[in-house]
Amino acid sequence: MEQKKFYDLDPMVLSLYTSICISITLGIIGFFSKSLLFESCNYDNRIPLYFIILSFFSMIAIVSLQIGTRYLGAKLTALFSLLEPITSIVTGVVCLQEELHFLKIIGCLFILIAMLNIIFSKSKNKKKNSKMTM
Repeated sequence: MEQKKFYDLDPMVLSLYTSICISITLGIIGFFSKSLLFESCNYDNRIPLYFIILSFFSMIAIVSLQIGTRYLGAKLTALFSLLEPITSIVTGVVCLQEELHFLKIIGCLFILIAMLNIIFSKSKNKKKNSKMTM
């Protein structure tokens, strides 16, 4: 996203290209691994509505990520993306009354420790570089 040819591209157009590539790739993988089965699916009249709703939310997520990358930069956006599993676990526990298992807590702690390690190692490197230039 920080490269010039992607920076000038409209996020909706880039989202469309990304979605097409992902759909084709997953379709090919699903076809050859025989995990993409339509025969066993009981057709429900709500399936097209679900497809539209999920597509809409996916598009919003991809466009938001691209806009965030444009304003924050790729490194900071990637750092914030690490919080996605933690927010999904917290949302599941709070909104859906899911059980919070010990391994989920350990996983969240590992993610937070990794984030803090990245943040503090960057600040230490900046301090070292500023001392070396003086």
